[in-house]
Formats: sequence, structure tokens, C-alpha cells
Amino acid sequence: MKKKCVVCGFDKRVENHHIIKHKNLGSDVEENLVYLCPNHHWIADFGNEEDRIWMLEQIKKITGKDGVEIDEHEKKTLFKKARRLVEETLGRYSDEEWENFKMEESFNFITTINGLRGRAGWGGRWETDMNKRAELLLLRDKIDSELGFNLKDKPQGTKQQGDELQIEEKSSLLP
Repeated sequence: MKKKCVVCGFDKRVENHHIIKHKNLGSDVEENLVYLCPNHHWIADFGNEEDRIWMLEQIKKITGKDGVEIDEHEKKTLFKKARRLVEETLGRYSDEEWENFKMEESFNFITTINGLRGRAGWGGRWETDMNKRAELLLLRDKIDSELGFNLKDKPQGTKQQGDELQIEEKSSLLP
């Protein structure tokens, strides 16, 4: 079956469109994707608000699809990684501070989420490196926690005098 725009039927060139956008945590599953011609895709993404809403309503009416967000486990993991990367740069926050400062609405957090999902426009290698860095930081936190070190004593992105000595002493506790 040839791919065609779900709105107008144009089939010379079509593009995937996420019903729930990636930046709004839309999934890459079939239930969240439709084909649109370049014109309708532009309206869906960049038209004025009224046109975007109308286009989304048409897509949902024609296809019967409402879109799908990423699952809760993936969302929880993504937010955990993004928070850790933001805190590496800005310093640690208690859960209360994180909520009070509305950090999940901040430019840093949203940009980090998009980067982790490969939507920041910096390429796949950067996304892979960013995910690996987040996983390593979370693993380091887990090890520090199991060894009884307080993670909120200092921002993780900074070094204090004597850090090298502490690392040496910590490594003697490991098998």
C-alpha cells in the first residue's frame, strides 16, 4: 500500500507526523503516527494555533487515532536521567526545591529531555553520549548511596580539595 497524506491523499511525498508531539512525550508507536503531505505537516507543526488545533481535530476524525504518550516506566526513567544531568550542571536540589522552582518546566530540563530523546537536533551520537553520561551518573549515585556518602553535601559537577583522596579511600572498600 502506497503511503499518502491522511488529510488530502497526496502521495508524491509524505512525512511522518506525531499526533502527540515528541516534546509532549509522544511515542514513536504506530498509534501516534500518521502520514501528512509537506503542506499539511507544516500547518500541523507551525501554523497558527487555530490552524494547528483544526488540523489535529481533522487527523483524529479521519484516522480515529488519538495519539499515545510514552509509557510510565519510560517517562520515569527519562525524567530521572534529565534531572540528574541538569543537577550535574546546576547543583543538587532537594525534591521540595525541585518542585518549588518548577524545574521540570525549565528550559534546561526540557532541552535535556529533548536531547535524551534525540530531538534536540544535535545528532544521534550526542543522544547516545548523553544517555550514557546520565546512566553513569545515576550508577555513581547508587554506589555512593550504598557506601553511605551524602549526595547533597556538594554539587556533583564540582570538585573540592581532597576529592582525589576520598576516591582513593572509597575504592579500598570495593572488592
